[in-house]
Amino acid sequence: HLGKTSPRWKTAVIGGEAAYNWGNANTQPGATPDDSLSKPVHRDYVIDLVRSLHGNHMGWISSYDHSNEIVRAGAELVQKALGYRFVLSEATYTGRIDGEDELTVSFKVKNTGSSPFYYNWPVEVSLLDLKTKQPVWKECFTNVYIRNWMPGDKWDAETDTYAIPPETCTASQSFALSGVPTGEYILALAILDPAGGRPGA
Repeated sequence: HLGKTSPRWKTAVIGGEAAYNWGNANTQPGATPDDSLSKPVHRDYVIDLVRSLHGNHMGWISSYDHSNEIVRAGAELVQKALGYRFVLSEATYTGRIDGEDELTVSFKVKNTGSSPFYYNWPVEVSLLDLKTKQPVWKECFTNVYIRNWMPGDKWDAETDTYAIPPETCTASQSFALSGVPTGEYILALAILDPAGGRPGA
């Protein structure tokens, strides 16, 4: 039964397809992807389903008319509900470093999406050159586990909120800098794709 969820969503990806041209498609989720995304009665149904099942992905609905502004706006709302969505609420860092000082970086993050990130990809802090935006120094946090950045649970379609809201997760670490020339830099955070060690988020 689709209304019943188990804790398996915390460790296993949940996804599916929006079924068209059979069953009760005209009732829900609508007759076509454009129908599903442009009409609130259908779009809200899809979002509620994604939220309650902790959905990560959905097929067939993606075949919508990208040139239609109303449909595209509806697609953005559904995409914001699917999967994980990490929102930083606060970040603090050492503003000036002299001599042997360490760079201390702290941040708070909340997963406002529907599912966790299922792999423990590393979180990197870096200093970027002001002009080129390329890193002159970078290092990964050793105490951050993004699989633990969980969304809320027990979706309430009446209030459009999780009855159990997502927790705010915190991270903090001090880093020794070496080989960084004197100057001003941009502090950046990134989630690295282990396949190439490049930022994925």
